[in-house]
Amino acid sequence: MTNQTQTIGKPLTAFHLKVIALVIMVIDHTAAALEIIPMPLNTFLRRIGRIAFPIYAFFVAEGCRHTRSREKYLLRLGVFALISEIPFDLAFDSNWRTGVPGIDFLNFTNVFYTMFFAVACIHIWETLRRQSRALQLAAAGFFGVCVAFWVWLLYAADGNGLPIILTILLYLAGFLTACHALGKRGNREPDWLGSLLCILPLLPVFFLSEVGDCDYSVFGVVLICLIYLARDRKWQIGVLTLGIFYEYGWELWLKQVVLWEGTFRWAPGGSLCCALLAAALICLYNGQRGRNIKWAFYAAYPVHIAILAALRAVLRL
Repeated sequence: MTNQTQTIGKPLTAFHLKVIALVIMVIDHTAAALEIIPMPLNTFLRRIGRIAFPIYAFFVAEGCRHTRSREKYLLRLGVFALISEIPFDLAFDSNWRTGVPGIDFLNFTNVFYTMFFAVACIHIWETLRRQSRALQLAAAGFFGVCVAFWVWLLYAADGNGLPIILTILLYLAGFLTACHALGKRGNREPDWLGSLLCILPLLPVFFLSEVGDCDYSVFGVVLICLIYLARDRKWQIGVLTLGIFYEYGWELWLKQVVLWEGTFRWAPGGSLCCALLAAALICLYNGQRGRNIKWAFYAAYPVHIAILAALRAVLRL
């Protein structure tokens, strides 16, 4: 069954879902930034906030598939990642009681970083898997050389991870530059071996998303990539649902209850249940764009975080 036939009679457009995700994200961030909210209410609002990211992950994957220029899409995400990081650090990684906090663009980074890394991985993978086998092997070999270099660098830098983070960023920039140079060249029909080989150059980017502590870390990057790979809407929702169960069900039920406590009992599972609502909402998506206010959705992220940072400064939180 195609996506077109699956969307008949469904009420929600992309605009509707993005508005829902935006409102819920603002609620979640308000609870996270303002410590004066009483704890029972704060916990409830944070759990409600788990609805937002799965919806955004779905639409980033969709945007990556349907955008006219994946490179321009990457540029937008990268610019907003840098713009958003300043208010993000001031709102969520600050203590205004002890003075003005610092800004760090490489640690504890915002969700635009996550989206940027995911789209970069998709772009590199899609470009390389259509190239010749020799070029695919060269890319995999370059990855192997870089891994050996990073192992040596970690030893030489006496455990300091900053040089590795910076060189992985250069590595990513190099691959994106190579993909730009290749453009639409490469007419090889993708095969399973080439597709697997082209995953290897992405592993440092996955690692970077984890050590850079992006919002949702490597889970967020991989989830977007997997939703992208799932072409059919039913498979997309299935991947999203499995990802939600992994992120919340594994941590909440298996690790905390089965492995640590030794006996199984049903935990409240509030975060899991709320996150699953995102999958339910996407089931109601009719495949239509709806009202197009793309730049308003982009701008809303740094703007609302800047307001929360200002409130934290005024309240000395």
